[in-house]
Amino acid sequence: MRNQNSTLRPLLSAVALLLVASSALPAEIRVEVGATRSPDSIDQLTDAAVRRFAKQTALLGRTQLESMARSGRLKTKFTLPLRVVLTKNGVPLPMVQPAASTGTDLVPTFDPSGTRVFPAAYQTLLENTFSAVMST
Repeated sequence: MRNQNSTLRPLLSAVALLLVASSALPAEIRVEVGATRSPDSIDQLTDAAVRRFAKQTALLGRTQLESMARSGRLKTKFTLPLRVVLTKNGVPLPMVQPAASTGTDLVPTFDPSGTRVFPAAYQTLLENTFSAVMST
């Protein structure tokens, strides 16, 4: 039994190291959106892909994370940087660059329809925060 523990310990340490090291590098998932340009459709596809990734990551690392939490080595919530790349027929779509500034003021705008509408109180908070930042 002791020999098995001495053999498993380096292996488990390597797995733990890989888990910790991978948390410093962004993971990338590709989401096939095809020809759709519907923001709601793209949101649904990306949300589903990110949730699947998070669930798989949690399942794979659960034992190690629970062990770290029990021993007090896990001081913060486990997070993993993630990059989502939208693709069409397997080819990454180009990133849309924001328009060059024309020197005019920015105006926050909120879409009042759809499934992802900001609650009024949160919208007001965002507007107040934006105003406070822009006045400095």
